[in-house]
Amino acid sequence: MGTKTRKSIPLTPEDISDVDLLRKQDAYREALQAVAGIELSAHPSEADAVHALVVAGRAVLKEQMMQTGYAAVAAGKTDEDEKITRAASRRKTRLAD
Repeated sequence: MGTKTRKSIPLTPEDISDVDLLRKQDAYREALQAVAGIELSAHPSEADAVHALVVAGRAVLKEQMMQTGYAAVAAGKTDEDEKITRAASRRKTRLAD
């Protein structure tokens, strides 16, 4: 694991409320685990809760970027690309037989 650094970040009242909910309510911690696969202890520190939210947000952002990237690749495929893909698939099927 890399070196940890501490950053001073601005938090709105809504951010602070969300951090408190994550620290105090099981349902929020369970949702965090379901959405991002992050498990917090029953009584996480404020720093752990903020970090979990950053990690969860990063995971959601990466997922969206992958979906956007896949859509861009699919949109950029030409008819020639499709012909090549179908031909390769047919060759693979024949070789498997």
